[in-house]
Amino acid sequence: MSQLGALAGGTAFMFSGYNLVWLDWSHIGAVTVLPTCLFFVEALFKHFERDQQSQPTDVAYVRRWPLIGFSLSVTIGLLAGHPETFYFCALLISLYLVFRLATLWRRADNRTMRLKWARLSVYIGLAALQLVPFAEYLANSAVDRRSAIWMQHALTINWPLALYPDLLGNPSQPDTLNALTNNFGNYNEVNGVYLGGAVLYLALLGLAFIRRNRHRQLILFFGTIAFVWLFYAYDLFGVKQAFNIIPGVAQSFSGRSLPIFLFAVSVCAALSLDHLLTVEGLQPQHRLWTLVSVGFGCVLLTTGAYSAYFLLSNAGTAAISDLLANQKATMQQATHYFDQLLTHTTTITISCGLAIVLVGALLSSRHKRVALTSAIGLLALVFI
Repeated sequence: MSQLGALAGGTAFMFSGYNLVWLDWSHIGAVTVLPTCLFFVEALFKHFERDQQSQPTDVAYVRRWPLIGFSLSVTIGLLAGHPETFYFCALLISLYLVFRLATLWRRADNRTMRLKWARLSVYIGLAALQLVPFAEYLANSAVDRRSAIWMQHALTINWPLALYPDLLGNPSQPDTLNALTNNFGNYNEVNGVYLGGAVLYLALLGLAFIRRNRHRQLILFFGTIAFVWLFYAYDLFGVKQAFNIIPGVAQSFSGRSLPIFLFAVSVCAALSLDHLLTVEGLQPQHRLWTLVSVGFGCVLLTTGAYSAYFLLSNAGTAAISDLLANQKATMQQATHYFDQLLTHTTTITISCGLAIVLVGALLSSRHKRVALTSAIGLLALVFI
């Protein structure tokens, strides 16, 4: 993967809502297990792939340092002191292990290599037995018993906050309208889903170009994870109950699984930007892809902006009425709060529109300098 793509994905996940709003809590210490463990897992499997291709390596060194790093990462995640977040991160790590084992098994071209993958699968399965005591602990521990229905309701109503953070105010800033109390949620819970319009657009674009992408298997895996999470967290078609057969899920909040979704989307965005950088100018007959991509982005942006405006109109009006009824603010102050939020949403909408323009420039330009400038602009928007 290109450095710009990797940097964009890392930046997106690092500055995602969950990792910012819970920065003063133990949640983030547990989240670190996700990128670090996956890094060492990938390093270990890269060694197996080189071994499969009969490339000489320093066997003792290559096999030891990923395992040592993986063990230290798991230890740090456990000691962070937030079992729910660690549990969901461990689920994604386990799924990725199964995915990598399956891909290596399929690529193995002789019986000896297949036996090696089979032995590795058995070792991982034996090690997974250590998770059973943890599942029993989680089911019987004094975990927070707040209503999971309340959490699901907050996520469902407040989904536009994935594009527009602080849309309903920020309690740490007294000059903003705090509409959260009128909207079934608190600041940390409902703003944790934020990733930004540029990141979401790149991720969806990566799924659209999946057949052309050299990392199609990774995009398919993480894209599937993201979509499955949406069905679980928002209880689409009432499927959430089916996930409770997984030990520990029924005792955990949907909001604590947010790192899974945020990481999966960030990876898809990184792989998408990497693909856009490798496109060496589309032929005239393929320029339709540029128009489709830009049009798709405009539709997404319009939908998000309208949903944000609808949410702000309802929750904001209720919050203003509450302020006036309790004489906590004058009409002039309340109107000022509302105008500030409108300016906030307009600024974000413009930045998302700029991301769409830059993607169009990446797809349509044949000049590497223009493509590199557009990619750097996208990276800046992801950071902002």
